[in-house]
Amino acid sequence: MKKYTLKRILTSLFTLLAILLVLFILMQLMPGSPFNDEKLTPDMRAALYAKYGLDQPIYIQFFRYVGNMLRGDLGVSYNISKNTPISQLIQSRLPISIQVGGMAVTLGAIAGLVLGILAALKRDTVVDSIATIISVIGVSVPSYVFALALSYTFGFKFRWFPMLFSAKDIFGSSVLPSISLSMFTMASIARFTRSEMIEVLDSDYMLLAVLGPGMNSYTYSGQDLSQKNFAPRVPGIEQFGILDGSEKMSTTTGTKVTNAYQEKDKLDVYYWFGSDLYGRDIWTRTWEGARVSLIIAVAAAIIDMVIGMSYGLISGYFGGRVDMVMQRFLEVANGIPRLVIVTLLLVLQPGMVTIIFALMLTEWVGMSRIARAEMLKLKDQEFVLASRTLGAGSFFIIFKEVLPNIIGPIITQVMFSIPTAIFTEAFLSFVGLGIPVPQCSLGSLISELYNSFTTHPYQIIPPIVVMSLLMLSFNLVADGLREALDPKMKSM
Repeated sequence: MKKYTLKRILTSLFTLLAILLVLFILMQLMPGSPFNDEKLTPDMRAALYAKYGLDQPIYIQFFRYVGNMLRGDLGVSYNISKNTPISQLIQSRLPISIQVGGMAVTLGAIAGLVLGILAALKRDTVVDSIATIISVIGVSVPSYVFALALSYTFGFKFRWFPMLFSAKDIFGSSVLPSISLSMFTMASIARFTRSEMIEVLDSDYMLLAVLGPGMNSYTYSGQDLSQKNFAPRVPGIEQFGILDGSEKMSTTTGTKVTNAYQEKDKLDVYYWFGSDLYGRDIWTRTWEGARVSLIIAVAAAIIDMVIGMSYGLISGYFGGRVDMVMQRFLEVANGIPRLVIVTLLLVLQPGMVTIIFALMLTEWVGMSRIARAEMLKLKDQEFVLASRTLGAGSFFIIFKEVLPNIIGPIITQVMFSIPTAIFTEAFLSFVGLGIPVPQCSLGSLISELYNSFTTHPYQIIPPIVVMSLLMLSFNLVADGLREALDPKMKSM
């Protein structure tokens, strides 16, 4: 036991050192420097470089970096708070982060357990259906979408909770972020609890993404500033008094109903989802964004499947030192923050191919672990031993004998990874690291239209709904495939 514990400690230290090395190299590759201020003279800049050791060789900088990390010296901030130690900033913000995270985990765990238990006990009833719908929505809708909805409803409309952080009301400021972050945890725990309880109790919109952008005369990049911020207007439906271009605006004296089509004499113009700040058709841009998000997600998921599946199968089959080395490399790759890799790649060369490549580098770990676990279960089975006895090579056994027997879990994981990739791409676009203009994705649309959230809320609804439905559809398909391909689920 002592030998094993010592071995794990040493491998953990090696893994941590490798992660620090990779992070240091990535930071060195980042363009720019902390002293790019134009007000600095060359002599001042050289003095600052000498003060912080940035004029020394790279390997000396790395060892100083590791030494400072071990002493708890993380440097000083020049952006958040001038000349304030990073450790002090972390210390001041850590209690709030712990509070929000703890509230989210606690709320998600309690709600998830209750939902999962109710769904299992009331199986195939209305209660089960409602719990399943809530769970699927929880894993399909990104947390920042929940945050926007909760902030608008309970912060802006009803003013029950602060929309922004307030030091005077820390608990109230933490409620809405905690609920938003808890939704995914709640949904995951509810689905797992339901499936496990059932096992114990019983033991013994894709077409529109393709055709949508061509269904009217607008293009995704076409602008007409004379038709900006037009509300949705649909032929035929407008006769019933809905989607007729009318919009309720809030003013200092109350609310009033306006119709930009009538005011600007554009009665022959129709924007099915409305137009944005630059007069661009939101319908066309939404479906163009859905097309881009789907291409990125599906391509990344397929590439992840090939890399992760091959890596996991080889690691699990050979075992021993090969497995140990490959798993340590996997831990290093998994320990590097995804945002660091993606930021570096997108800063150097933004675009769709770069996003796919970034997702490929960061999303294959989960697939690898599933493939390795399945290989460890099957590699000592009789059919594998028989194939090995008959002289079959290792790679023939891996890809011809074992792979066909685990294709079910692999396909299921791929279907689950597609909505994850959609969410990741949307998040990156939302924070400004996505598709460059004039192209758009669902995430970049949400990011753009967020600025008009309080004045023209109808603009942000279409991309949010379409992205949620896409993720919901893939999650439902993945659930169905899991039940169809898993023998345990078939017997329920």
